[in-house]
Amino acid sequence: MAIAGTVVATCWTLLMAMKAQRMVQVDAAWTKQMKETNENVRSNVTRSVEREQEDEGYPGVEKEVRSNESNEASIRLEKPNLDWESWEHHPQLSNTSQQNDTLRWKSEGKATMEVEGQKQEEEFQNKSIPRLGYIIMSSQGRLHGLVSLLTAIYHPSNAYAVHIDSKTPEKEDEILEREVKTKTPANVIWLRSAAVTWGGVSMLLVTLRGLATLRKELGDHWDFYINLSASDMPLLPQESIAHALAEMPAKASFMSGAPYVEPDQGSDIHRSTRIVVDTSLSLGKDLKYTLEWPEGNREEPTIFVPYKGEGWFLLSRELAALATDSAAYWPTLLLSYFTNWFASDESYMQTLACTDSGRDASTAFSDHFRHILWSGASRGHPDILRGPKALEAAFSSGAFFARKFTGDGIERRALIHHMPNSAGQVKLQDDPGYQDIYAVYKKFSQVFFKNLATKLNKSVIELETQVDNMLHFIEEMQPIQKAALSSRIKHASDHTMCV
Repeated sequence: MAIAGTVVATCWTLLMAMKAQRMVQVDAAWTKQMKETNENVRSNVTRSVEREQEDEGYPGVEKEVRSNESNEASIRLEKPNLDWESWEHHPQLSNTSQQNDTLRWKSEGKATMEVEGQKQEEEFQNKSIPRLGYIIMSSQGRLHGLVSLLTAIYHPSNAYAVHIDSKTPEKEDEILEREVKTKTPANVIWLRSAAVTWGGVSMLLVTLRGLATLRKELGDHWDFYINLSASDMPLLPQESIAHALAEMPAKASFMSGAPYVEPDQGSDIHRSTRIVVDTSLSLGKDLKYTLEWPEGNREEPTIFVPYKGEGWFLLSRELAALATDSAAYWPTLLLSYFTNWFASDESYMQTLACTDSGRDASTAFSDHFRHILWSGASRGHPDILRGPKALEAAFSSGAFFARKFTGDGIERRALIHHMPNSAGQVKLQDDPGYQDIYAVYKKFSQVFFKNLATKLNKSVIELETQVDNMLHFIEEMQPIQKAALSSRIKHASDHTMCV
């Protein structure tokens, strides 16, 4: 039975791999339809939403409501349907799903990229400064964090593909539609929501769909693709990150990883032999998604070496093209294999980068340029970064980004105020796109700060004073950060990942 189950799972995943990476095709009729849909959303969604997440507050909330509703529906694992027609209705992988992605970039004019200053525009046109494409994943209760992150990393020369987990409650989703999606700039693309389960292949599939969407809609004008979550924040302005990447070797990609070695018996999950099934690929939206662990093991691979790292990367254009090429040998084979691998998003890109095709496409270096604090106190999750000491460690690390932040607290607010005014940064306050997204952030931030002040028994003025002090501290850290960044770039450039 175990062997038969493995064969069925393999067939299932091969079909999935081919379908998962199909490019988004949007014709003129769909473009017109999406434009009309966006206008309808602006005018028709009017009812107030009453919801409060832990450490979160939303615009338009008239009274506090705490909901502890839970869905205790039992999980029924269905046999995979290998009929090609069934894919047309699959919420995660079908071409219909991809066509329904909210491609506002195309409907509002994807060719429009306003950059301040003729000199900077010429630099970008000449490719002397890399362009950055972001894939951002957010989930339930992260709406403030998402808006804060978008505001902090926004730049008119960047592009953004944003995915919201479909398990987000309906009320929160309505706020997202009314207050965020219809008001963000045209270079922010909203992917159709799909269910995502931590540790399952659904996280990897959303990442690949985001890559495919950016490449299809925006072409090969982007040089690096970076994945983030709503818990992340930048430590450098976008132009500083772009200039740092311009100094890197050609076709460079950055991620952490090493050849995977099975742990001792019973000490950890045996990823290469233990089979895991992500139920979010086959269960309905109203059911509770989990990971299933069927009985029996599989053999370790012999034709490639699996790698294990962390799920964060900066991909070169060439490696992103390989990862989204459904006709290529290694991407299809590896996606089939890692579908049943625990936390495949921490291994797929690393393994692909170290195949012969991956080595030809890009050179992978052993650094993802994130600052993540692991103390063990959070039971398998990174520590929350709070206070000057936490930020001092982050800025002293030489990283581009840091995690994990919550809500729109003092640290996030100070970082947002710091980014537009950094030395060498384009005058973002004058950019229409930045003005749009900052207006969204400001509305959310006002509500959140009032709730935070009440929770901490402080006034909003007191919190704003703390933000100013934190901002001053960040500015004092700039010389240390500059030296740390230079050192980290040099170290990363001397250490390739693949053995």
